[in-house]
Amino acid sequence: MTGLALLSLSLGVILWQPTLASQDSCPVCEDVHFFLARGNNEPYPGRQGTLVAATCDGLSSCGYEDLIYSALYTDEYCQTAYDGSIAGLVQIPKYAQQCPDSKLILAGYSQGGQIAGDILGGGGGTSFNGCLQPDTPALDSSTGDKSELAVQLRAC
Repeated sequence: MTGLALLSLSLGVILWQPTLASQDSCPVCEDVHFFLARGNNEPYPGRQGTLVAATCDGLSSCGYEDLIYSALYTDEYCQTAYDGSIAGLVQIPKYAQQCPDSKLILAGYSQGGQIAGDILGGGGGTSFNGCLQPDTPALDSSTGDKSELAVQLRAC
């Protein structure tokens, strides 16, 4: 499969938390690698831990990394959404360049779902709460050629 597909889901409680490799070290290239954008006020990795566990079960080479941003209620929404988008625009191409044979999956829940959408299509503008999010570009399409799936998780 080439390019990115979009899937909307709603997941329950995290039952499993895989070990997160250090974001500063050279990555171990995995056959399947997730980038996770957690929801507002969730601890890392957020609800997507269940998705990672189910997907990686039985695979010999599968893992994830968190997109690094604050998702606290006390921080301004537009700034944290911008920070998450920038994190994805840095982390995803870096991994894709270092691990060109890996299948990449971007997953986001709640605020992380918006961040995933902003990474894929570009972000910015006035948010639902009236704050102004700085503009961000879309993920370069050549990175998408190495990607398999984008998942936006939302509460129903």
